[in-house]
Amino acid sequence: MSDHHDYPWKFSTIGKELELQNGFGFKPEHWKESGTPIIRIQNLNDRTAAFDYVQHAVDKQFQVKRGDLLFAWSGSRGTSFGPFIWDQGDAVLNQHIFNVRPRHEWLDKPFCYWWLKSLVAEIEQQAHGSAGLVHITRRELEKFRFPVLQIIEQRKIANILTTVNNLIEKAESLIAKYQAIKQGMMYDLFTRGVDTHGHLRPSQAETPELYKPSELGWIPKDWATPTFDDITPPDAPICYGIVQPGGHDEHGISVLAIWNLKGDFRDVHRCSRMIEAQYARSRIRGGDVLLSVKGTTGRVDIAPDWFHGNISRDIARIRPTSNVSSEYLRQLLESPHFQAHLNNAIVGSTRAELSIKVLRRLRLIVPLEQEQKHIANSLRCLDVMLATMRRHISNYRCLKSGLMQDLLTGKVRVKVDEEALAHV
Repeated sequence: MSDHHDYPWKFSTIGKELELQNGFGFKPEHWKESGTPIIRIQNLNDRTAAFDYVQHAVDKQFQVKRGDLLFAWSGSRGTSFGPFIWDQGDAVLNQHIFNVRPRHEWLDKPFCYWWLKSLVAEIEQQAHGSAGLVHITRRELEKFRFPVLQIIEQRKIANILTTVNNLIEKAESLIAKYQAIKQGMMYDLFTRGVDTHGHLRPSQAETPELYKPSELGWIPKDWATPTFDDITPPDAPICYGIVQPGGHDEHGISVLAIWNLKGDFRDVHRCSRMIEAQYARSRIRGGDVLLSVKGTTGRVDIAPDWFHGNISRDIARIRPTSNVSSEYLRQLLESPHFQAHLNNAIVGSTRAELSIKVLRRLRLIVPLEQEQKHIANSLRCLDVMLATMRRHISNYRCLKSGLMQDLLTGKVRVKVDEEALAHV
């Protein structure tokens, strides 16, 4: 790419360059259980949302084909206006969405997509309506700027941004795949465990003699089912932390809150030493397992070795005895199998809470130490892989944001091959 060009960008307007055709005002009596799908805003923002269907013929102007560029002009606050590239089969459009069609042959549809994408924040600022619903009119949208560029330059810009976006989508797909793999592994490992060779035991249906019933279902016979109270030392029982940490004191003591329980132990609140001194019982050290017990319940993490501080009232500290691995305990608590067990103990209709008294009496499943280690290491390997992919996605997103800022403002220009330009 080059940071200079022979000519500056010139601008027209969306209205002059793009045709905005909104859909048909379907009513509930039109909706059927089968037929041609009706595209509504929820179908664009949530790919799992169910479609309504129409069976009678609809004018061609309201029909949508794969590859059409769509943009919502009305919707609930917080949902996306778009743009969206329709990647499914034939459908029809409802009245709250525009089908965006280039008016000229020299307009590249992928570039139009990225240009509209760059305008979304500005469009959302100008949207108006009630607290729940916002919209922008066709006339208002048509007034936004649209650059007049050679199609070869449009294509190069769109190709660059699409390539980075594809990397993000591929990484997101891989994350979803490995998260599903981990869920399956958790279920197998926490119901069957592994033998001395590190292989999954045969299932309970295959070898019922190797299993016994427990509060958490069938488990291997050699597994223990202690309570949480049983796996914590008498001098460090399960407890919650500081009820009212007060204002931030830069020279005070670090106090972890729920939002820190995803590996963020540096950006923390600090309370005064005077307040913290009243809660010496809930001070934490490396290896302590932390469980959120109020509001957002069930979030789990482990205090790193270097961290010294305390916890808030919304977190329970669980300091396992030497025969229980902190990493095994974390993985167990995070498993869907055990999260359901925790949910059954939660009380509170307005704000969920898991009381310390109840938590202490809850039972958990504990294999021998070598088996704990194997289970924890197997799941930890997947965690490391997922964390690496999330970092890649974060880097790709930063790259995409920077490229959009540079390429869709004309600040940085792509090189246009003169020979290719002559054939446009």
